[in-house]
Amino acid sequence: MIDYYIGTGTMGPVTLELKDEMGHVVRSYSSSDPVPTPDPTLNIPPYWIRPPQKLSNEQGLNRFFWDLHYAPVPGVPASYPIAAIYRNTAPDPTSPWTMPGSYTVVLTVGGKSYQQPLTLVMDPRVKTSNADLAEQFKLSKQLYDESLMLNPISESVKRTRDQIVELQKRTPNGDLKTHLNALADKLQALSVAAPGAPSAGGPARLNLATTSGRVKTLFDLMQDVDLAPTPQAAAAIPGVIRDSRRVQEDWQMIKSQDIAALNLELRAAGLPLIDVIK
Repeated sequence: MIDYYIGTGTMGPVTLELKDEMGHVVRSYSSSDPVPTPDPTLNIPPYWIRPPQKLSNEQGLNRFFWDLHYAPVPGVPASYPIAAIYRNTAPDPTSPWTMPGSYTVVLTVGGKSYQQPLTLVMDPRVKTSNADLAEQFKLSKQLYDESLMLNPISESVKRTRDQIVELQKRTPNGDLKTHLNALADKLQALSVAAPGAPSAGGPARLNLATTSGRVKTLFDLMQDVDLAPTPQAAAAIPGVIRDSRRVQEDWQMIKSQDIAALNLELRAAGLPLIDVIK
């Protein structure tokens, strides 16, 4: 719970940063951030949901709540637990809890920064050692970092596939149409497993959906309780990270080779180029 006072005559945006002992920004907020709007397609009563908060830049005394997490993974639709609290149900986190320790709160108003120390302590009812909590955080952070890399790829692949669909409608049969179809098939294979494969007990087909799902499953296991990771979960993480990096490399290869070559053909044909989100 962070209270701050803005005096008279102060104008402009306000920013709030939470920094760890190394000075790294754990979470940042701005009064210019858009306020998220609830998804109208959610199949839960709207009175479950905690109203979104906005960092205020109004004069006078203000209060802001930090949920003690790193920033959520961008672009992930909010999901809510069944254990609802009336008008105070937060979405399931996609980022790890911060570790107990020393932090710094930095408030910037009117171009001038102010800072105060903040100490986070563990719930005294939890008897897990700091070393076990540190291991839990380390592995959770590794999985979180992979999600930050994989989720933008999902958005980029979807946008690229949509562009290909429109180009296929405008392209007559021929080499260019064949190459568009081939790229569409390659993106489909990168995105999801082929229908009917793999068989039960067979080798897993490496793709974006499966890899992202495994990353999320392990992350949820790590963050579910304040305990040291189980040996089985910890042992699974290197393989999942390895697969995540392979998916990232496959996407980079498609961008630098397949899409680049296809854009040369599209330019020669006078058709729009495929614009890939960076």
